[in-house]
Amino acid sequence: MRAFDPDDNQAPYLQVASAIRDAITAGEWGPGERIPTRFVLADHFAVSPVTVQNALRILRDEAVIVSRQGSGVFVHTGA
Repeated sequence: MRAFDPDDNQAPYLQVASAIRDAITAGEWGPGERIPTRFVLADHFAVSPVTVQNALRILRDEAVIVSRQGSGVFVHTGA
């Protein structure tokens, strides 16, 4: 998964959303697979968990991922 670029003009949450989307498209996480927690992703990207949460909200709105209360965030299966 590509890293966050602090010199990029794009907002951090958009960069994170794009990186996660790209990782899913590349098959790093398959349909139905759980993705790392926002805290793990925040550590990976060196951003705040709120930034990751905003990125995940975008991906949820695009139906790339789904949240399951108490279970985590998963790649959308398309079903």
